Amino acid sequence: MKKQLAASLACLLLLTGCAKAPVTEDTTPTDPETTPVTSAPTAAPETVPAETEKPVVHVNPLTGEALSAPYDGSRPYAVMINNIQVAMPQCGTSHADIMYEVLAEGGVTRMMAIFSGLEGETPLGSIRSLRPYYLSIARSYDAIMVHAGASEGAYADLSNTGWDHIDGVQGANSGNYYYRVQSRIDNAGYEHSLFIDMEDAVAYAEAMDCRFQHEDYENALVFSDQPLTGGTPASQVTVHFRTSKTTSFTYDAGTKLYAGAQYGSDWADGNDGTVLEFRNLLVLYADTKAIDDYGRLAVTLTGKGEGYLIRDGQCVPITWSREKEDMPFTYALADGAPATLAVGKSYVAVVPPESDLDLE
Repeated sequence: MKKQLAASLACLLLLTGCAKAPVTEDTTPTDPETTPVTSAPTAAPETVPAETEKPVVHVNPLTGEALSAPYDGSRPYAVMINNIQVAMPQCGTSHADIMYEVLAEGGVTRMMAIFSGLEGETPLGSIRSLRPYYLSIARSYDAIMVHAGASEGAYADLSNTGWDHIDGVQGANSGNYYYRVQSRIDNAGYEHSLFIDMEDAVAYAEAMDCRFQHEDYENALVFSDQPLTGGTPASQVTVHFRTSKTTSFTYDAGTKLYAGAQYGSDWADGNDGTVLEFRNLLVLYADTKAIDDYGRLAVTLTGKGEGYLIRDGQCVPITWSREKEDMPFTYALADGAPATLAVGKSYVAVVPPESDLDLE
């Protein structure tokens, strides 16, 4: 199916004017029998039309959406979110700016939610453990990592890079910030019950002396209000993860949003029932292989790969590229031009090369 798709597919305000030339009084006596000479009227001063000042628009670098104040260079947060069926619903996910879904061991997927900021007593979770490739994605945004435990490889990467993170399992004093929900323990099991409130995640990051501002980081996402055209129609989208797990989306031409669904029902935030909706869907193909007896995976997220950008009811092929682990992903169209995202939230599926993508 993937091959079939590929084939078918400020200025300052200026107000200036010419000043009227001064008129010198004529003091020469006038002959009473001579008709006085009337001076010609002085021409009205020319005016230069004022240029319209273009308002300075401050935008969220993750969504391209306008901000009410200048962007202050704050680092985002990358939060590991449980995504097995028994652990539904997720909480706090409707607040995320970008949502990643990637395979984990056992044929299930795990989400990583990217937030430009965390505010309020909003429950977030359930929180799950980290793998190296999720950390790699977080590093592409220079994001503070929020997780509950990690594989040996992920802990090694955290140590080797000195990456800022708050751990709900092995973190110092994590019990002061993370908490267990008894109903989740009863219905899903102890390992699926860990939550943290958004403002507590920030407080924990402060306690861990995390860096809160970007340093030498440049965002690579490009946004445009121009609609995507010339692609394959994509009003119904189903992403396959090489296993029985699928995530589907339905496009609303009025709102230009894709509403998500999984496990036979709407993909909704358990805090308030909000269905997760996205302006952009990105499907990125990346080499994926098992590396141990537990079935843990390695996912190659540097170099180049193929993919698709879906927005405005259209799907077009793209390529993704990334030179190093601490650099952002860039996206290009088939002709090499930058692939621009629509202003709004994005869903990103990282899937093995053999995974299908169904469009209607």
